[in-house]
Amino acid sequence: MKRKKGICILCSLILLLALLSGCGNNSSASASASKGDGKKPLNWKQSIQTVPAPDEMPWPDATDSDVGQEDIPAYYLGNGWQEPSDAQYQGTLAELTYVSSLTSVSGDPEEKSVNIYLPYGYTPEKKYDVLYIMHGMGASNTTFLGENGEYDGGLKKVLDYAIEQGKIKPLIVVAPDLGNVSDYDENRLDALCLEIRTIVMPLVESTYSTYAESTDYEGLTASRDHRAFGGFSMGGCITWRMLWNYTEYFRYYIPCSMIVDFDLNGDVPGETYNMVSKLQYEGYTWKDYSVYCATGSEDYTSGMVNLQVQEFEKYPDQFKEAEDGFENGNLMFRVWKGRTHHFYLSFDYFYNALMLFFPGDGVDMAPGDS
Repeated sequence: MKRKKGICILCSLILLLALLSGCGNNSSASASASKGDGKKPLNWKQSIQTVPAPDEMPWPDATDSDVGQEDIPAYYLGNGWQEPSDAQYQGTLAELTYVSSLTSVSGDPEEKSVNIYLPYGYTPEKKYDVLYIMHGMGASNTTFLGENGEYDGGLKKVLDYAIEQGKIKPLIVVAPDLGNVSDYDENRLDALCLEIRTIVMPLVESTYSTYAESTDYEGLTASRDHRAFGGFSMGGCITWRMLWNYTEYFRYYIPCSMIVDFDLNGDVPGETYNMVSKLQYEGYTWKDYSVYCATGSEDYTSGMVNLQVQEFEKYPDQFKEAEDGFENGNLMFRVWKGRTHHFYLSFDYFYNALMLFFPGDGVDMAPGDS
């Protein structure tokens, strides 16, 4: 009995030492990752916080700023959404199809479509900046831009006017499709990000003229300063995850009305830590990417979005407030008074972000006609 008891005590001591050693290694790896010494960051989450009760949620006040919060002129979309007027010089819509099994429910190959906006006067002889824009749950790749040969979407009309009036540079806009799925988890979201990176981007940028000299890794990463990603609701979540996982391909990000993990009961501090940890490990600082984050004061996600922004601001090396522009910061947060959670209300968000990220030359293509 004494021998067995001694063995048990010895085993217990060995186990305790192993656990202590593991904890020590974890702390060291975490610290090393933050210093960028080449060691990989840990794939762990902080202790899950209890989501604040509604009366404790940090609901944001509406922003009152002259920078990045300009309402779309009413005539861009018509009076009360009836019989909207059209710009004189209009872009065109195109469609590309591809086959992927990455996001299909069955796992079998599935044909999907991606809608493309080409600005007025598009020519392969010029190079164009690109915005990839992701719709939310229950919508489709036609939601923002419309459907080629059928109708023009509201954001297409905004783009036509803003480009015509020299507010935004002529650019290509790409609208992928989430797929006909009502339930998304973290793995499916990341699979969609991978699909966009490995299938959609090479397809689009080999078909149309962008700043990418090639669609391999070298060509796409070398042209990141001419590429943006944005989205609304679930598309906003995907935008954050593209910043997290594919920073080397995009310089600009427009996440609207959603947090990083698409779970309004989720662990915002833990997910923020994981995201920042990866950015730190890869050597990125706030100077390497710019984020225009927006929502409405009455949007049901706005409290969590505000909480997300507050968490990012705890890491000033990666996220620095950009109040008056992006020269001295990289995170601009704008809240529209009275706006709720509807995709058409996000047109203002994209309009302002694009004027900051891809500003036009201020020359109206059709003087006197607007």
